[in-house]
Amino acid sequence: MAPEGLAIGDGTEFTLADAAVIPFFGRMEVSLKRFARWKKYWDTAKARESFKTTFDEDYLTKSYSTRWTRALSGVSATLSKGTFLVTE
Repeated sequence: MAPEGLAIGDGTEFTLADAAVIPFFGRMEVSLKRFARWKKYWDTAKARESFKTTFDEDYLTKSYSTRWTRALSGVSATLSKGTFLVTE
């Protein structure tokens, strides 16, 4: 993601990636406006020293990255075999 502006490249040109994510972010923003009290609670909780000393964002970022990489490689392998799982 570009440091500023739009998503891809230097952030100055509108791309397909922007077209894909902007509607999602728009809906998310509208949905979260209804939860102003939750946001205030979360901001207060994050400011607590106990949260700051026990919450490890770097660890979670690495953990999620590993998990997603593993999951996506499994999906890729399944698709390359032409095997699809359909559930109802």
